[in-house]
Amino acid sequence: MYHSLGRESRSPEEIRDQRCSFLAPAVVSLAFICLSIVPTTRTNSLEFPITPGARTPNTFARSYEGFRSQRRCQSKFFRSVMHNDNAEDTFSKRAHVPKFSNNVEMIVKRQVSFPRTIDTTEVTSPPESHPNTNPKSHTLPRRRRNFNRDPSILSSATKTLSSVEYLKRSTKTIAHYAATKKWQAALGELDRLVRERGNSVKPDTKLYNAVLGALARAGQWRHALGMVDEMKSISLVPDSYTHVSVLTSFAKVKNWRQADAYFQGISPEHKNLFVFNAFAHAMSNAGQWQRALDVLGNIKQAALKPDVYTFSTVISACVNAKRSDVAKELFSEMNSLGIKPNKVTLTSMIPIHANSGDWRKALQIYESLTASKSEDTKALAIIVGALVKGSKFDLAEDLIDTSHKNGMRVNDYVYGALMAGYGSRGKWREALELMFKMHSKRVLATNSIYIQLINACGNGPKPHPWHIALAGYDTIRPNHNIPILERELASSHAVTFLPPPPQMLPPMTKKESTVAANALLRVFAKEERLEEVTAVLEYLRTPRGGPPDHYSFSLAMGAFLRANRFHEALTVYNWAEMRGENNDIIKTAAITASGEIGNRNRAQEIYFSIENKDSLANKTMMSVYEKYGSWEDAIELIKETRDAPANLFSMAMRICCQAGKLREAIDVANRIEQAGLVLTEKMVATSVQALRAATASPEIVEKFTESVIPKQRLEN
Repeated sequence: MYHSLGRESRSPEEIRDQRCSFLAPAVVSLAFICLSIVPTTRTNSLEFPITPGARTPNTFARSYEGFRSQRRCQSKFFRSVMHNDNAEDTFSKRAHVPKFSNNVEMIVKRQVSFPRTIDTTEVTSPPESHPNTNPKSHTLPRRRRNFNRDPSILSSATKTLSSVEYLKRSTKTIAHYAATKKWQAALGELDRLVRERGNSVKPDTKLYNAVLGALARAGQWRHALGMVDEMKSISLVPDSYTHVSVLTSFAKVKNWRQADAYFQGISPEHKNLFVFNAFAHAMSNAGQWQRALDVLGNIKQAALKPDVYTFSTVISACVNAKRSDVAKELFSEMNSLGIKPNKVTLTSMIPIHANSGDWRKALQIYESLTASKSEDTKALAIIVGALVKGSKFDLAEDLIDTSHKNGMRVNDYVYGALMAGYGSRGKWREALELMFKMHSKRVLATNSIYIQLINACGNGPKPHPWHIALAGYDTIRPNHNIPILERELASSHAVTFLPPPPQMLPPMTKKESTVAANALLRVFAKEERLEEVTAVLEYLRTPRGGPPDHYSFSLAMGAFLRANRFHEALTVYNWAEMRGENNDIIKTAAITASGEIGNRNRAQEIYFSIENKDSLANKTMMSVYEKYGSWEDAIELIKETRDAPANLFSMAMRICCQAGKLREAIDVANRIEQAGLVLTEKMVATSVQALRAATASPEIVEKFTESVIPKQRLEN
């Protein structure tokens, strides 16, 4: 049909391309016209249209929204250009037209530069006249200054006030600094007042008390004493609030001696109940529970009635000093006086009953806190610890579930108290279930909780789940880079046994690193995985691993001694000796290792280096002498040991019998009687057996028996 009309035949695709080629320039021209007729201004490097004659920010917003709606009505392919970074290629591909010229590229880039949204608060209103006629037409409107929130503005504005108003405003400024703990700014404000007004404004006691309040919050007791001296120099009498602030500054830094000296200098008419309570608080914070208790007696002597704050302060001091008997007496006296205990008092009484094992009384006090809706996570953690100490794990778990249902935000501190009980008793299955419960409650597990999980794996019966302990250690120390541990993790898939770890754990301190590694060492040592023990100990010796302590070396040495690998045990001892961590337990283990490898002199050298030789060290050294038949050294050890036990004498007598020294053996038996000890039948039997093995002469054995076993000295 097209051929009959004198037109050449064309396919539908070519017709579509021709129509798009006519449509694209039209749309681009329309966009160019819209941009050319609307002037623009720049705010924060973003272009937005400004309609001439606009008067208010709402007008700007309406005109801009109208322009945005016009742009939304454009063709689909043109809007896609604004959403694409490579606008030129996208437009050419979708419209099937040649690439834009420079003018069209400029238009597209300008279209893309329009912001998606506009903040009308950043647009300022032009004046009623034309914007160009007023040079300040685009300045921000002046905001009303809030003197309550900006003390610097307050200070500059008070220059025109009267002396009384000036003093009130300065006091208000200093009070603001005190509330925000800016004691330097409070002192600066006082200096500025004196410098600017001089004698026209005389500071009063209220102004100085405001400064002292800031100093008390920061614990600046030296500056507080200086303020008191300055008050006295201008004939101002310190009141009770002044003394309370100074005593509070002493309490902040636990300086009880200065607090005592200052309290003794206060006149009796100014020692009211608030001053006594502040002094008791200073004594309590410094751990002086007896002095805090004396304050209670001084209050009664001054014909004052102690309040709940007085008893709470003194009871807290007694609890911190572990004087539960005194705290219980004070609590009973408090109830007899009809003073209702507050939250602080009840929270302090919970650990008293918890430490004494009376978990029922502790639970009763916590229920009274719950009835008054005064419970908190601290009290909950204490009562959970008390229940765990009494092996009441079911009650502790129920209490945590009830707290969740009541809307309390149970934190990791509460779960840590329960996890510590599981860790000390080796309940690793329950500890693992608690980890998943914490994850379901969205409570982040801390480093200490993971350490308790590792402890639970090591304190339980065999077999110990070392792979779970390794996964917990890898969670808190992911960058340990210990090859053998990484291989074990990959082969055992131990990470899948734990809940997903928190996204970010706090960095571990050196002490936490050592404690975590020791917990893992104990698990490997009990399972006799000596390669892992060596790897962990070598990692601890590196700067990244954290410093090993004496417990780390003792765990490793014990593992090697149980496996009869004595040379490795001595190597560990040398490491401990280089680091100065060779305590008596490590030295005792080294004596055993030296004796087993035949180095008696090394064992003696280590033994004599022990300052306080206990019974274990003496027995270990005597075992070395028995192995090598050193009867002379054994007798010498008996002579040098003060208050030697009977088993040590028995070992020395047996060593003499093994060497065939009949006279020396009889002498050791006589020393047993002189020391006031009893020679038992078992001790004599072992010595006789050793003597028979050493000599074949029946006469010698009979002579020893007759000399050592009189009828009146033998105890069956």
